Amino acid sequence: DKKFEVLNCIAEHSVKIDGELVCPLSQNVLAKELNMARMTFSRYLHSLINSGFIQPRGNLINRYTLTELGIKVVKTINRL
Repeated sequence: DKKFEVLNCIAEHSVKIDGELVCPLSQNVLAKELNMARMTFSRYLHSLINSGFIQPRGNLINRYTLTELGIKVVKTINRL
């Protein structure tokens, strides 16, 4: 599923900041890495937010934190 490809890509580029996994890359960079249109990427991103897998990081635009649920799902995906 493409939504989980987006989640996994965010996780792969995340770094630990103040105990949270934060992806410092912009939507444009991540979308290009996945060979996806930015608008398509944005739709998947909002779906991940609405599903509770990621959340926006504070006041930083285009920076996202993996939630505990998101981390569990990424670990499960990568075990398969």
